[in-house]
This record gives sequence, C-alpha cells and structure tokens, in this order.
Amino acid sequence: MNTQQFASVQARVAEVCSRQAMAAVYGEAGLGKTFAVERAVRKVTLLPHVWLEFPSDPSPRYVATKLLQALTGVRQDDTLYRLTDELIELLAEEPRVVVFDEAQHLRYRAVEYIRHLWDERQTQVTMIFVGGNGCWDVLSKHPMLEARIWRPVQLQPLTPEQVLKLMPKYHAIYNDCDETLIETVDDRFAHGNFRKWAAFTATAADICAERKLSKVDTDVVEHGFWRHGGGTVDA
Repeated sequence: MNTQQFASVQARVAEVCSRQAMAAVYGEAGLGKTFAVERAVRKVTLLPHVWLEFPSDPSPRYVATKLLQALTGVRQDDTLYRLTDELIELLAEEPRVVVFDEAQHLRYRAVEYIRHLWDERQTQVTMIFVGGNGCWDVLSKHPMLEARIWRPVQLQPLTPEQVLKLMPKYHAIYNDCDETLIETVDDRFAHGNFRKWAAFTATAADICAERKLSKVDTDVVEHGFWRHGGGTVDA
C-alpha cells in the first residue's frame, strides 16, 4: 500500500543513497519497515546491496565476518584487522548499500566498528539501520553515529482515518462494507498495525470464501475475532 509513510521511506532511502549517507527507519513491529526499505533498495536505488541481521550485542569481528561473507559469498575466518582491510577494499570498489536489520540488537562495539567502515574515505557505502522497539534509543546513545545519520524516519501506526481510507484499497472484502466494521477490527484487533491487518484480512477472506460472500459483515468480523482467539462465537 502506497501510504504516506511508505512513500517517505522510498524518498529517504533514495536520498541517502545518492549521498552515500546513513539512514535509520524505525518503529514498532508490524508497520512495514523492512518491506518499505527492501522495496526502496530494490526499486528506487538499483545499487548492489546486502542485508544483515545480528544477534544481540555482536562483536566487531562477528560483524566483519558476516558482512564480508555477505559481500563475497565465501565463509570468512581471519583476524579482525585483516577482515577490516579486506572489507574496506571491497567497499571502495563501487557504490553499495548495506542494510542492518533489527538494529536494536547493536551495542557500542558494533556501532563504533560500523561507523569506522563508513568513515573510511575510500569506501563508497550507504548504510541503513532498520529496527523495532528501542532501535532509535540504541542508535541515538552514540553521538558519533547519530550525527552521521542523515535521515531518521519513524513509522507510526495508521490513524483511524487512514485505516478507513486504505482498507477498501487493500482488499475487496472491505469494499462497500459498513465502515463501523472496519473501525471495530481496528479498535479490537489491529490498532493501526499493518501486519495485524494483514493477518485478520487473510482470515476474513477465508471466511468470506467459505460463505460465498463478497464482503465482510458483522458475523464474519466476529468469527474472525474468534479464529484469532478473541471471541466466543460457535465454530
């Protein structure tokens, strides 16, 4: 769905890639951060890119090993200094994008190491941090990194007005249905979270297909809540 927030991510990613800068895209789980950044990297920038996700508090050597492996496709095992030299050489060859997903897992040592790679004069790399709850808290604790983040983008849940506008475009089962049903689903289940809306919609679409209905009604919505563990209607 081409929401304003989705469009904002596309624009920011394109902007930072044109400047070989840093960006951060963050917000609670289920808002489409990863999808929006992935789409931007693939469709807007067309630059070579790698996508990394680390466990909590990775060491600089672990970051170097996994990044070099992602760039070369070859398992790596060497000292941090040699890995770093090879990384800098590779990142200097051509413009690239490196995305760090679940960036809230990063801590000081990893953050400083990543910043060091970006700061090297010869590297041609755009770095994008994507993360859920606590991501910006982690990144902003490091002034040397925060000062280099060109465009932080915080995604928010859809407002009730946006939900009413977008859901009929998202799936035909919401076309011409009673708007109060959409409001009910949002109030009781989805709360403006697109992942939750996707889950409920898949369930509601199945129920509509089973009952040969073209759109949701009150019974479909209540049955959907039941299937998601939030109601008491008969199976």
